[in-house]
Amino acid sequence: MIPNFCTLEPRVTYYVLLLLLLCQVLIVGDYKGIKVQEAKKKIQKIMVDNNEAVLYQEPEKKVVSRSGDECVVALCDQW
Repeated sequence: MIPNFCTLEPRVTYYVLLLLLLCQVLIVGDYKGIKVQEAKKKIQKIMVDNNEAVLYQEPEKKVVSRSGDECVVALCDQW
């Protein structure tokens, strides 16, 4: 039975969706029979190795310039 998420509290909805994600298994393709979470890591590695993707990393803390201004950090191809 699939719950009606509109009637659930947000915290309950979060945990139900998390459990559904963690239990999903692919049923077609090269990764048939593998859990989605495991397949995501393998596909990510292949895409990065083939230069089809890059890993995005957020700054660990607030970025401040030498003049004391708070900086906005964005990943973009500016060159």
